[in-house]
Amino acid sequence: MSGGGNGHASDDGKLWFSARTVYEHDRPGDGLFEERIVVLRAGSFDEALERAAVEGAAYATAVGCVYTGYVSVFEMVEETLGDGAEVFSLMRDSDLAAEDYIDRFYTTGDERSDDEDEEVTSDS
Repeated sequence: MSGGGNGHASDDGKLWFSARTVYEHDRPGDGLFEERIVVLRAGSFDEALERAAVEGAAYATAVGCVYTGYVSVFEMVEETLGDGAEVFSLMRDSDLAAEDYIDRFYTTGDERSDDEDEEVTSDS
């Protein structure tokens, strides 16, 4: 899986990547999943994929969950991380209207967050 980027390496020859990984918590089949995005430096897309898989497995061991093996790597455009830097982007084709799309993929009602009582929207 790939995304973004401008192919421009920094002075050390490394690029910034973000990696989205998926984990299963509790007992397999209970339905509690975690999506996680981390930032990595790597010399190539393939190296970033490998590093993300290793990091994902280590995280799963550390917190006691199961790494599903899913990883999506995104090459970041910015050479320097800072306020407003894009760290992940995913484009998806859909015939759904915007509100239905958000309800289907992002606000299903099954999400867990630190503040269960507050819904975060672009209007907030």
